[in-house]
Amino acid sequence: GRGFNLVGDPIEVAAIRAIDWSWDGRRSTAGPDGACRRQAMALNLAQLQLHRLLQAPPNERLASYDRDVSALRNEVQLLADKLHNSKQKAAQALFTQLEVVQRHHFSSALQRMSVVVRAHSRNRETDFGVKSDSEEDEWLCLVKGSPEVLQQLCGPSQLPAWFSRCYEGLARRGLRVLALAYKRVRAEDVPASQPRQWVESGLSFGGFIAFECKIRSDSGIVVRSLLQADHKVMMLTGDSLLTSLHVAQEVGIVSSAKPSLILTVDKNAPESPPYWQVNQEPTHLPLEVDTIPTLSQHYNLLTTEDSLIAASKFIDRTASTQSAVHSSHPIHSKTGVSPLPRLWGVTPFMQVLARMSPHGKTCVIRAIQERDRDSHVVMCGDGGNDVGALKQADVGLALLAGHANSNTGDDVSKRPTPLLENKSPSIDPNAANNADTSTMSAEDALNLQEKKLKFRSEELNKLRAAHMKEFQARFTREQQAILQEEMRKLTEKGEYMAIFNLMKDQTGKIKQAMQMENMRFMALHGQVWDAKKDGDGLEGGLSSMEKLL
Repeated sequence: GRGFNLVGDPIEVAAIRAIDWSWDGRRSTAGPDGACRRQAMALNLAQLQLHRLLQAPPNERLASYDRDVSALRNEVQLLADKLHNSKQKAAQALFTQLEVVQRHHFSSALQRMSVVVRAHSRNRETDFGVKSDSEEDEWLCLVKGSPEVLQQLCGPSQLPAWFSRCYEGLARRGLRVLALAYKRVRAEDVPASQPRQWVESGLSFGGFIAFECKIRSDSGIVVRSLLQADHKVMMLTGDSLLTSLHVAQEVGIVSSAKPSLILTVDKNAPESPPYWQVNQEPTHLPLEVDTIPTLSQHYNLLTTEDSLIAASKFIDRTASTQSAVHSSHPIHSKTGVSPLPRLWGVTPFMQVLARMSPHGKTCVIRAIQERDRDSHVVMCGDGGNDVGALKQADVGLALLAGHANSNTGDDVSKRPTPLLENKSPSIDPNAANNADTSTMSAEDALNLQEKKLKFRSEELNKLRAAHMKEFQARFTREQQAILQEEMRKLTEKGEYMAIFNLMKDQTGKIKQAMQMENMRFMALHGQVWDAKKDGDGLEGGLSSMEKLL
């Protein structure tokens, strides 16, 4: 937070940056001054550069002096205006600072997380009718999680009539939707620690926040190639069912030629039989375990883990012969792994299983392996919730290198390639980007994609080299001005050894800055920077900094 290198869960980082707040991890505080901090630092650097340029002796001024001065003055004015606007925006914030005093971490089983915060508020009337002439603290419980869960925690009286309609509409568009809820409490009601149940009860609905996670441009090609090779492709995800269905349709995991059936359990009537509901239609089909393999030939089958567990309970209760080993959810015992319930045993015939817990994902993979001993499961996962499933699979592939909108319709692979000087005669990268792969065989589409990625890698490295050359020149100029000022202060004090240490620190600083910028640039384009393979981008090594020193 303090150094403006905010890291963490991509969704949380995106949210904090979007609202221009800052986070101080050392003090566990957040404030509405994120943009102010960034712009103040940029303004100070620009003013320092302008001052240094204006102080340059006439005989040392470059031919572009007047143009450089004009550009820097414009930049200083632009940054000053931005900083002024950001300060005005921050001054309108309800709270000047939020301090997290208690945290209940995210739980896959509960589908939510919560915090208790002390909010430093501006002068205003509080919900308790207390008005103060000075700033005072408020205490808040803040909760975020899946809309289905927070809908239950808030209660019907606290929810707007459009709650379900809005959430489902966003999810059908493929957006990842989180619900936000809160409650205000008195300071005397907040001891050193409150149980999670107290924090997450009696909530008021705060709103939705929706995130668009773009699909890789080659995902559909890869899925199609797997299906054409007679492999079964399934989606196991913690996302909502409607969001997952949209993504599965986009990449071809569910067939557009088949209607989709969603396993449904009436929560208001748990004793009533579970059934299949045709997506976005009132039509129902009965749930019969033995018919699921045949049903999957004519329909896309979808479920959530909660529906799977509830339906499994109903089947176990109504079965003519009860078995002690049949349970609603597969479990691990001290003596080994218990047999899978009948309904879980046919999950390999389903295409999308949503709102899955880590253990649920593992059990589905186990079901595939047990149903057909000759089957081999490859599991791809990119999060901590996938670790168990990755271990259970015959081949577990952890995806760790993806960043932002890498290899999506928004990334650099869709742009023209003017930096490529020597194009291969076998492929025009610009034409390849516009090629219609839907008419190709999956193998040809994959080969074309491989060539596109090769050109993309070449272009990215050229772009990175040009960017790093400019970055190094700009950073060196900024550090030169700072270094000269620091050396002047130390010289006046006669601290010559400190000057030597300062020079050593500056050499390390530029190397570190170049490494960080290389990583940032490549991550922005969905790549991981490898200094040995890609180079560090240092123009002439550290010669420019060494001359400076």
